[in-house]
Amino acid sequence: MNEGDKLLESFFGTMREADRGMAVPDIQSFMPLQKKVRMPEWAAIAAAVNIVLFLGVVWYHGHISQNMAAVEPATEIDKNLDIMTWQTPTDQLLSDF
Repeated sequence: MNEGDKLLESFFGTMREADRGMAVPDIQSFMPLQKKVRMPEWAAIAAAVNIVLFLGVVWYHGHISQNMAAVEPATEIDKNLDIMTWQTPTDQLLSDF
């Protein structure tokens, strides 16, 4: 070891000895006790009601969609909505060229 290493070792050695003599404070003295936060009962009830309502609406819409798919469309409406018979208002412009 050279002279600089011995100087550093002795310096930090005295610092270690001084630190060992100090009392270490308890960590609880720095940190206050934290209260446990509890969800209010009304909030839990409101969340449960919202979940039940949401699932009810989803089920209802799914049930309605299935019933609507089972109903056959009116044939008169199908005849009127046929895309093959529809003509554009500007159809006569196409025949000019």
